[in-house]
Amino acid sequence: MASLGGLVAGIAHEINTPVGIILTSASVLHDDSVMFSAKVESGNMKKSEVVSYSQTAEQSSALIISNAVRAAELIQSFKRVAVDQTSEARRDFELSQYLHETVTSISPALKHSQISILIDCPDEIDMEGYPGAISQIISNLINNAALHAFSNIPNSGDTKKQVHIIAEQHQQTVSLKVSDNGQGIDANVIGKIFDPFYTTKRANGGSGLGLNIVFNLVTQTLGGQINVESTVGTGTVFNMTFPHIAPKHKEASET
Repeated sequence: MASLGGLVAGIAHEINTPVGIILTSASVLHDDSVMFSAKVESGNMKKSEVVSYSQTAEQSSALIISNAVRAAELIQSFKRVAVDQTSEARRDFELSQYLHETVTSISPALKHSQISILIDCPDEIDMEGYPGAISQIISNLINNAALHAFSNIPNSGDTKKQVHIIAEQHQQTVSLKVSDNGQGIDANVIGKIFDPFYTTKRANGGSGLGLNIVFNLVTQTLGGQINVESTVGTGTVFNMTFPHIAPKHKEASET
């Protein structure tokens, strides 16, 4: 729920931009339309004024359309991800589309961290299970990278902070790899990262629950396995495998 609260705040902040542009463009178009209508009624209209109004109307309407589409995409992605994160509804979903929706919904929160997220997933991976688990896994791993992998890497400079998401299907199994090019995990720490409440960033807001939640979602909800590989100074890779049809929960199978 805390993650969902942060997601709401990020979406609300991000959506202010397209909505603000829509309001400004609509206001300009309205004012020019009123003036244009008054000149038409007065019969004192020049060709240059008609051309000027046409250009203003075209530019304003284009801005309104493009920003309305952007706002609609943000709302749709947030709606789908938010519903899935607060329920355990089982449904069919296409993995590539859902990964893109998840990344779109959390990207406002990463705006200032300047982390680029790459998704490499074929379109034909169809899954049956709990998409909310996928969303929480991706969100927690990306937030973990922002908090830990890139915490000592400046936002400016030649180094590009990247998180790479790669998904593949192998018959009845799906592999999901989330890697970063951050500072890596020390060998003395890597064996503890999935333990509940273990964190090296408690003073900076770390709860020590993010990776434990990821572990439980992969192994219990999705019925899969997860392991981590890391090299200090190079980056970290989380490797996950799970069936493309998730095992049914006990409660779901009884209903």
